[in-house]
Amino acid sequence: MSTPYPRVGVGVILVNHQGQVLLGKRKGSHAPYWSIAGGHLELGESFESAAIREVAEETGFLITNPSVIAVTNNLETWRESGLHYISVTLLAEVEGEPQLLEPDKCEGWVWCDPRALPEPHFDASRQSIACWLAGRCYLPQPGQPTEPPWGTGWRGTAIRHSRASRQSDHRLLAGRTLLSAATSNPARNVIKKSSLCHIIPVHLR
Repeated sequence: MSTPYPRVGVGVILVNHQGQVLLGKRKGSHAPYWSIAGGHLELGESFESAAIREVAEETGFLITNPSVIAVTNNLETWRESGLHYISVTLLAEVEGEPQLLEPDKCEGWVWCDPRALPEPHFDASRQSIACWLAGRCYLPQPGQPTEPPWGTGWRGTAIRHSRASRQSDHRLLAGRTLLSAATSNPARNVIKKSSLCHIIPVHLR
């Protein structure tokens, strides 16, 4: 199943006092991946309310004041399944042990070292934890384009100059058209030199 446009997911990094993160071994559509808690953003929900709901539904933890820390573009999942999600990740600290409230979706919850994640690992979860550890809200993934389609090197410069040249040509043609109309009909010549100055082509850098 593929999506015609990206959808929004919400993930929650739950941390205990030992600095461990809570990970679940997924079943069903997300098997056999390990992942942080999370799910879909529902209509009308804030990121915070979605995080509180998902964590309560999956683990029984009642979190308060989760904070948004990262956004991920899950292209690995899209390439594998055709499902393209943008995930917003929140962080919350918890005490105690989780409950397995959705056994049809998760085999169990385990506290793990965030620097030694179990495999295979869900793309959005891996990216989210990497952002958290790096103190970054977003990290481009290997092989993911980070430049505009026309590039930033000599080829991109040539394309930008070509576009600027075409714009100048259009302005020059418009100026010649106005000037021709004015000189061919002196009785209607209301074009002033000052107005013609505005259509002189200027090459953009």
